[in-house]
Amino acid sequence: MFLRTLAGIAATACIAFSPVANAAERSVALVLDASGSMNGRLSDGTPKIDAAKAAVRELTGAMPGETRLSLRAYGHQSHRSEHNCKDTQLLVGFGAAESVRSDVTTNSDGLKAQGYTPITYVLGLAADDLKGEPGKRVIVLVSDGKETCKGDPCVLARKLAEADADLTIHTVGFDVDYQARTQLQCIAKAARGQYFDANSAADLTANMVEASTAAIQDDVVEIVLPKNEPGMLEIVGPYYNEVVDAETGEQVAKITDANPVATLPPGVYNVQFGDNMWLKSVEVVANETTTLTPGRLRIEDPYYNDVLDPETGTKVEKATDGHKEFPMLAGRYDVAFGKALWRGIEIAEGETTVLTPARLRIEGPYYNEVLDAESGEALIKLTDGTPEQPLPPGTYDVQFGDGALWRVELKEGETTVVTPARLKMADTYYNVVIDEATGKAVEKFTEGHTDMPLPAGTYTVMFGKAAWKGIALKKGEAFELKPGRLKIEKEGSFYYMLRDAAGNDVLKLTSGTNDIPFPPGKYTLDVEGQQVPVTISEGKRMVLKIR
Repeated sequence: MFLRTLAGIAATACIAFSPVANAAERSVALVLDASGSMNGRLSDGTPKIDAAKAAVRELTGAMPGETRLSLRAYGHQSHRSEHNCKDTQLLVGFGAAESVRSDVTTNSDGLKAQGYTPITYVLGLAADDLKGEPGKRVIVLVSDGKETCKGDPCVLARKLAEADADLTIHTVGFDVDYQARTQLQCIAKAARGQYFDANSAADLTANMVEASTAAIQDDVVEIVLPKNEPGMLEIVGPYYNEVVDAETGEQVAKITDANPVATLPPGVYNVQFGDNMWLKSVEVVANETTTLTPGRLRIEDPYYNDVLDPETGTKVEKATDGHKEFPMLAGRYDVAFGKALWRGIEIAEGETTVLTPARLRIEGPYYNEVLDAESGEALIKLTDGTPEQPLPPGTYDVQFGDGALWRVELKEGETTVVTPARLKMADTYYNVVIDEATGKAVEKFTEGHTDMPLPAGTYTVMFGKAAWKGIALKKGEAFELKPGRLKIEKEGSFYYMLRDAAGNDVLKLTSGTNDIPFPPGKYTLDVEGQQVPVTISEGKRMVLKIR
């Protein structure tokens, strides 16, 4: 049974479970998380959204056919960047489970995880969905994160339970951190429900089935005269933490080093940590002390690293040389290095998490972009002024020119030095450089760009249609190309075709296009039908006098 209070009357809680009610007397509103964070992966590599879809299929198969079932999802219609706090949809209305199973699984399978987590708004709509449903009414809320919009879902859950004695809210936390777990536990406790912790696909399936079929608790009321006795909220190692009444939004206390404990009326509060970080659904109970113990984050050799809320992408802290270590609310965060993210950094209560990033250095950089090896996204740029930067450990491609890539594996706490080869041109003529491994043009020589860094490899340099092939570059070594030149001396205008050894036309020599650099080799010059053999030597000019 469930022990609760009447409005305005204090009470204590005592829970025991009664036998399951007739399945026909139960309506279950399944509320499924399809926010952007559900694209994250479990330890076995499975995307969380895929595990959730599989769990829905198992759930619909295990549910008694006469139980009335609906499906509502949230976070599936708008990308996180749109900050849509009303992103939810009733996908399948109530019907006997045996009749709606197919619709529920089809709609679940079609979900795309991408948006926000508006739990408070969604719970209110789910309760509205249940209005008019006979018998016991159950909401099963599945979430992998905390509320990312306005409102406190724990406060709303309490109000919904007080307004409907037949309503129960169960919550399933799927691979959640401390903040989300705290909030989901508060929701379930406030609404006669249970909280289930799921850290794998198998856990999620089992817990969703159990939540949907769990015994409904008897609702027993114990009347106790109000004593208005306060509770205590303590923060270990506070950092000017503002405390706000979750229902009214009014600031009720500020906790500091000098005053680490606040005396408060029993209720639910929101506590601020940093500029954009709030812990919602903090319950204070009469005659008890609720203790919050932040962790700490330290980043070795930081480089203006933003610490982000992974649910919203909101910056909650920033690490700099003068601010390497700071208190953080326990939970899960992403740390940005340019556009590269070190994801899933766990901050535990009372513990210091130390990040020792990898470092990447390029000797003699030339505006080299560092790319994500999987997506190709440009993350940072290394230049003469910034030849070395920290990065999360992982696999990257360093780009030289327009697309020559050098793949590097960076390890935590280690510095990887990239020492490219250098290719120089003694006599340029807008020469395109081609990577022979990929066939792609990766650089171009011009009058102002005669010396370029490149990854070790084999390249071809083009002179018009003539190719200087097989240029082998070695790491850390310089190679200079010294083309020959071909000049024709003839009075008046002329038009002669130069062909390579294979007979391919490679250059038109005219009175306006004459005396130009060319790869060494053997050629044939068509002089008014006469095939004249021409040998161009490296670094030398050949002059043909035609009379």
